[in-house]
Amino acid sequence: MSAVYGIQWRRVGAPCVLAAGLWVSSTAVFAQSTAAQNFPVKPVRYVVPFAAGTGNDIVGRLIGDRLTRMWGQQVIVDNRAGASGVIGA
Repeated sequence: MSAVYGIQWRRVGAPCVLAAGLWVSSTAVFAQSTAAQNFPVKPVRYVVPFAAGTGNDIVGRLIGDRLTRMWGQQVIVDNRAGASGVIGA
């Protein structure tokens, strides 16, 4: 078999496949352990970059209410009006 980038694939093939398999399986185990953490653990601030009482504020409050029910954690809607929405961004 020809060498690609100076590597003889017959000699290196099986150990590389084994090492890659071990790496993927260890990554999957690590991902499961980190995914088991509860999110969020403290109140979430949802920033709406427009003034209170506008249509965007109402939609933001509806989304915040829905997230509160889904996550079981308080979602605070924070209106940051000004500079055409740049302050809230």
